[in-house]
Amino acid sequence: MNQTMTNAIQATASEYPVDNIWVYDIEVAANFFLIGFLSPDNDDHITFIDNGLTGERFDRNALLDFISGKTIAGYNSIGYDSHVLVAALEDDTSQAQLLDLSQKLIHGKKHYRHATIQGVDQTDLQPLVSKKTSLKMAGIKLGYPVLELLPFEPNQKLSAEKIAETIEYNLHDLKITKEIAERC
Repeated sequence: MNQTMTNAIQATASEYPVDNIWVYDIEVAANFFLIGFLSPDNDDHITFIDNGLTGERFDRNALLDFISGKTIAGYNSIGYDSHVLVAALEDDTSQAQLLDLSQKLIHGKKHYRHATIQGVDQTDLQPLVSKKTSLKMAGIKLGYPVLELLPFEPNQKLSAEKIAETIEYNLHDLKITKEIAERC
């Protein structure tokens, strides 16, 4: 990590509840939705998946039970992940609605306040690095060995092979996010 990034993290770390956090990241495609979490104690990759290819659906109540009482942290979660997470927890949110929300957030067509979930502490780690630094750029600065671009076009329907690649992609993003959290 370069000295500027280290100084930025040390200067602002006390503002965020980063002890014992579960990092999370979300991937959305036309027929696939993934919320991935990485354990603070080891590299257990916990996933909640909606897979339009197989019909697999995640249990919204199980997801809420899983995150309740935890501190979760994402990278750019204020601008993206927390909003998609809140929408995913609503009973009547379809895959198409999640994709539409995702696209609006990515393209800046929707602006929200930080989305909150009762009983869940949320932290966005991006301000600890820089509001202008992408997760991939942070990964480069940290010397993370595997950097990948999103393995699909956002409106694309994923094949079984692309779904497997996306799960692996999510894990790499989570490991970068966890390394940032650990350095706080």
